[in-house]
Amino acid sequence: AESPSADAGADPFADVPGGDEDETKGGSDPFAAAAPVEQKETAYSKWQKEHEEEIREKIAKERTAKQEALDSAEKEIAAFYEKRAETLQRAQENNRRDEENEKKDVSELFASGTTWEKVAKMVDLRPQQGSSVGFDRMRRLILELKNE
Repeated sequence: AESPSADAGADPFADVPGGDEDETKGGSDPFAAAAPVEQKETAYSKWQKEHEEEIREKIAKERTAKQEALDSAEKEIAAFYEKRAETLQRAQENNRRDEENEKKDVSELFASGTTWEKVAKMVDLRPQQGSSVGFDRMRRLILELKNE
């Protein structure tokens, strides 16, 4: 005879057709054949459905707006970098041209003239407005030495 402890873990309805085994093996839902019961639509459930739809619409609009903002930002960034590259290229060209002109001016400066004429050409002798430091004496001295 079998002991009662051996049967304690066994399913007592294992032999009954339509039990749990049939459902787990692909059996049909016992309530599937029953007609669905219509629930009354209350004001709250109607509001809840409308509210969920509004939320979905808001989320869709936000996603669209976010994507548009990202696309716009990408275009602006690309335009910024293009403009920056053009500006840098122009600045480099201007700097090269200015450097060549400066070299040419310096070589012409040192080609002829007295020492003080060269110094006078290299130093800006125009009076500067707003300058509180007195360079007037230095300017006069350089001009006197140049004219000697």
